[in-house]
Amino acid sequence: YISVKLVGDDGAEVAPGHVGHLLIRGDNVTRGYYENPEANAAAITPDGWLNTGDLALLHDGEFYITGRSKEIIFVNGQNYYPHDLEAVLQAEPGLELGKVVAAGARSAESPTDELVLFVLHRSDMADFVPLATKAMHLVNEHAGVEVARVVPVRRIPKTTSGKLQRNALATAYEDGEFAAELAEFDQAWAALHGQ
Repeated sequence: YISVKLVGDDGAEVAPGHVGHLLIRGDNVTRGYYENPEANAAAITPDGWLNTGDLALLHDGEFYITGRSKEIIFVNGQNYYPHDLEAVLQAEPGLELGKVVAAGARSAESPTDELVLFVLHRSDMADFVPLATKAMHLVNEHAGVEVARVVPVRRIPKTTSGKLQRNALATAYEDGEFAAELAEFDQAWAALHGQ
């Protein structure tokens, strides 16, 4: 027998149709990590619920996993769900689902996380700049959040089960692995905008 519930950041249960943290409890659920009190404190509530790290919603009696809580993008005091931002773009040619990854990342100059879009792109940078500009405008218009950077990537890493590896891209960005692509982007941007 297993119990399942969805809670908000405040620990209160969320209404059906709203995204929450997926918690489980039951005889077959782990009681904790071996000799790791810090991990236990982070993952298990005082009343014995295990926080799976998944975000989900309840619809018509069924739970739907919507993402991972560590992938939530926290910008300007607001939470944004990456899949929501990606969905804003998917109707635009070149920005279809699976070709864009939204992630929170911190550049060397920024003291806080920023919204970064990683877009699959394998052709000329001059063709990419208008697409990047369109993506920035759409996200700003529909989600009310500013995109700090649009990064052209040649491949989007996925897990063996096909899930986007947002954190891998964010870490690569923070480590400066896209510096050459961003310099080329900035040059193409300046050329197109006469700067």
